[in-house]
Amino acid sequence: MATQTEQRPTLWQIDISHYSEKARWALEYKGIDHHRRSILPGSHIPIALVLTRGAQPTLPVLRIDGETVGDSTAIIAALEARYPEPPLYPNDPEDR
Repeated sequence: MATQTEQRPTLWQIDISHYSEKARWALEYKGIDHHRRSILPGSHIPIALVLTRGAQPTLPVLRIDGETVGDSTAIIAALEARYPEPPLYPNDPEDR
């Protein structure tokens, strides 16, 4: 049986990373209950590679709905697709 922490999205991050901060702000703005796993700089590369099966050597990485998303921009896109309200991007493509 999955625990509540496993059911919530998990953000693997480096505390002092502005890319991780970008992902944290998006999760908080959208009001998404999530769990954070902080990794020490230097040890993050092998962990990111394991989490993403070799696709992403950096953090942040978000585990959500059984999917693993690496890169803060891709994380925001995944959040927008799953949780469109409140939007992070303008509706008008020209305004984006």
